[in-house]
Amino acid sequence: MSGKPGRPPEDRLKRQHEIFLAVAPLIERYGAKRLTMRQAARAAHLSLGGLYHYFPTKGDLVLHALKPEAVARLCAEFHGRHADLERIDPGRWPMRCPSAPLRRSAALAVACGAPSSRRSSTAP
Repeated sequence: MSGKPGRPPEDRLKRQHEIFLAVAPLIERYGAKRLTMRQAARAAHLSLGGLYHYFPTKGDLVLHALKPEAVARLCAEFHGRHADLERIDPGRWPMRCPSAPLRRSAALAVACGAPSSRRSSTAP
């Protein structure tokens, strides 16, 4: 028998998305600067160490929705689930990707002072 018995291999990006969705209301309410990783872990029902396993920094957590692979995954899942609606009634169900609210939350966090993953080479 190879490998450990127990939990099946996880889908890391899916789990990060679930965690981000649990924390997004706190980001909007408190802003990225005032949000603590402890509050985020509590909202996502994780230990602090569990949260750091998925998001090594608060910036990674807050800016998750802006990661191209996260947006692409969300759009692909949306289109996979709802492709038949556009075919049935294209006027009523235009196929728009639902990632706009996630990008809005992340943009709000950036505006509220989230740490950037890229540092400017010219410091003031």
